Amino acid sequence: MRILGVSVGMLLLSACQLAPSTESAPTTAYPLDPAIDGRRPAKALLDCLTPVQVEYVDFDGARRDGVIIVNRDFAEGVRQIFAALADLEFPIERIEPVSAYGWDDERSMQANNTSGYNYRNVTGAGRLSAHAIGCAIDVNPRYNPYVFPADDVLDSLVQQGKADADGEVFPEYRSEAFHFREDGALDLTRVGAIHPRNGSYTRDYAAQPGTVIAGTPLGDAVIDIFAEHGWTVWGGAWNSVRDWQHFQVPGCLRKAQLAPGERYCEP
Repeated sequence: MRILGVSVGMLLLSACQLAPSTESAPTTAYPLDPAIDGRRPAKALLDCLTPVQVEYVDFDGARRDGVIIVNRDFAEGVRQIFAALADLEFPIERIEPVSAYGWDDERSMQANNTSGYNYRNVTGAGRLSAHAIGCAIDVNPRYNPYVFPADDVLDSLVQQGKADADGEVFPEYRSEAFHFREDGALDLTRVGAIHPRNGSYTRDYAAQPGTVIAGTPLGDAVIDIFAEHGWTVWGGAWNSVRDWQHFQVPGCLRKAQLAPGERYCEP
């Protein structure tokens, strides 16, 4: 099977480089050197990654090609997802491997880069992210940031019995974890942390196209397109934090704890 000129499964690991097929594919070689604390991903994982050439519409309305690296089990679905987003004319600023930013997730997000694979831990945690397995995608992260509630907001919710002792907000009170101004913008003075640091979010799509907003026709269409292809986890629906950029295949984090010899993708 081929994905817009890129051979599925043709993941070339040589001198720690990941390169797409040379047939009608981008000529850039994508260096793959994503160590975390001195650890390197197993070759079995690298063998399950593939670059997928996808089409998207930029903020000027022009159709462009990008490259995203994902687990090869989901490659065809990812191509279809971005084709559907392009047909929807949902704008995306850029799509390129995080290697273009030295595997620095913050730099990639600040550039509003839509990306997939990055061998890294969950933000603020000591466990592998779904991005490390190639089964998570961040869309327009500058306009769909990852945010934590402010400590005083969480403390108040805990005291009111609206969150547990660990600060996990109960679903029926999730809307109280963050505050929005009258113009629809997220009140950044009431958040504890935001990634990327230059990020912003609004419920007013006209004020910032490319934002994923649940409950709006375009936002729901974006969420549904991912879900129709198996990417049913959306960080914008989480209770205690919001990760509006984040789409993920359910259950893929189990692969981060695979025993030696187990596979990260289908044969």
